[in-house]
Amino acid sequence: MATLRARGDTLHAVVNGVYLLPKTALWETGSVAAELAYSRLQKVTTNEQLYKGEGNLLPLNAAGSLACAKVGAPATTPGDKSDACSTRDFLQMAVNFAPQWLGVLPSWDLTVPVSINYGIKGVAPSGSGGFEKLFVWSIGANMTYQSKHEFSLRYADLSAPSKYNAAGTALIGGGASGGSLGATDRGWLVLTYRTAF
Repeated sequence: MATLRARGDTLHAVVNGVYLLPKTALWETGSVAAELAYSRLQKVTTNEQLYKGEGNLLPLNAAGSLACAKVGAPATTPGDKSDACSTRDFLQMAVNFAPQWLGVLPSWDLTVPVSINYGIKGVAPSGSGGFEKLFVWSIGANMTYQSKHEFSLRYADLSAPSKYNAAGTALIGGGASGGSLGATDRGWLVLTYRTAF
């Protein structure tokens, strides 16, 4: 069976750490976790013409269309990372801050997790790996009853660079999201319940 997508070899590295928060006047306990992730394209091994990466000038068809084409331009115009085309290297960071208060009510503990994830440089060479200047964040409140029942309310949102035409008058692409519009139109609110048996 033929592969209808580009395939290749990538290298990935992750460095992370966790710090347990000491008791202070602001919280009783909690944690801070931080992570740095790196991806690198080693080589495209199959269907290179389908690889949506910067510098890939292999045509998709007889008309000369490119997999990595400039948004808002003819399909034969090479694109770049602002068109959601992959770069050889990608770097992103994430931080999760989660202070905790024990016994805020009888048998109830409260945790307030705050998370951020930011694309520092490049566009990941692997699918859904991340995008430069893509900023994803969330804040929530988790109430745990008797260490068995957990109720969580969380709001999450993201911000991605938008791309405009040369005159700067019309939105023509979502940049990192690769969509037709910027990915900043709505957040996400979720309520969950979890228990242990």
